[in-house]
Amino acid sequence: MRTLLIWSGGVLALISTAGAQIASCHAGPSSMVGHTDGITVQRVSFAEADGKVGASVFIPASKEGRIPNVVISHSLITGKNARADMLRFAWALARAGAATIILDGTFASPLSTDDSERVRRLMACAGQWLQQKTKAEPYQTTAIAPDTFWSGWSGNEEPWSPSAGVEFPQDSSKTESITANDFRGSADFLRGWLKLNEVKSEWLADVVEAVPAKK
Repeated sequence: MRTLLIWSGGVLALISTAGAQIASCHAGPSSMVGHTDGITVQRVSFAEADGKVGASVFIPASKEGRIPNVVISHSLITGKNARADMLRFAWALARAGAATIILDGTFASPLSTDDSERVRRLMACAGQWLQQKTKAEPYQTTAIAPDTFWSGWSGNEEPWSPSAGVEFPQDSSKTESITANDFRGSADFLRGWLKLNEVKSEWLADVVEAVPAKK
């Protein structure tokens, strides 16, 4: 997966908009799921015109101060012969010190323009919710999403935007080539950008799973 530096040079523009409300979606009350390995797990949903979308939240309990944020657009990536469990990747990032929110849903290319706009809107809603909860600074916010998300991003016109991001592969026919090494690279980038602790390789071992080809 490819990494992107989005607003590293323009984070001041985000500060003035961070408190704005996103009119198109509203967060419901969060519920506690459990606490394990130093991670607090919650569930929350975001309501918009098309209905509700759930999300899983992983917050490192031992992290002091303002906690770096990661917002992930889909919980599963599917391809011809492989799939990636993004919940496992979110869990690994949380264990390294990032508060992570991941929207329910499966990504399979192609993603339509309407879908990408909806994903972007929901991620902005989830990102703003998490940022307010963790008091993260704008430069501590990142996102992981399909590349169609980035092509329509309008920057400081949005009430929330990431300082950097990681792309999904756009063509699902290429998803079969994703390996743990791709997630290793993304984890290393996020570790450096957000100043996280080590993301251990064993935490990423089960993210990618081979799927037998259909006969």
